[in-house]
Amino acid sequence: MLAPAAGLVTTGAATLLAAVVPGAADGAVPGAVVGGLVGVGVLALGAGAVAAVSRVLPAASLIVALLTYSLQLVLLVAVLSALGDTALAADPGARRWLAGTLVAVVLTWSLAHLVAATRQRIPTFDLSGPESAPGSATPGGPAGSGGSPTESEAAAR
Repeated sequence: MLAPAAGLVTTGAATLLAAVVPGAADGAVPGAVVGGLVGVGVLALGAGAVAAVSRVLPAASLIVALLTYSLQLVLLVAVLSALGDTALAADPGARRWLAGTLVAVVLTWSLAHLVAATRQRIPTFDLSGPESAPGSATPGGPAGSGGSPTESEAAAR
């Protein structure tokens, strides 16, 4: 939840900045709003898809994350091309604010994801004991053997 909030705050800050900067183009505020919302929208769709797959099938989360990244780029290009035919694209100042806000939102989103990932506590091992884990070592034998020695181990003794 940190990344979407950070993206929206960045969008708001860029919009406020576009409104108060002297000499900003007439389309600066709409450009900042559209750029921020496009960035937050595309990134939120991707993050939602990866989170949903991670809950259902954790082993597939890495490949889905890579695929989602590629599809986010395609979606972003499609949205920006669709915006190319609007009045917003005709104003060079609006285009600059749109692009600048989009880049700021993506960087803020990435930083927020990095901070959230480093603060997240995900256990990487099972603390419940060796008897609960299949294939774990038991006092009678090597790891994965379930306690009984193999024929070669028994012959060596």
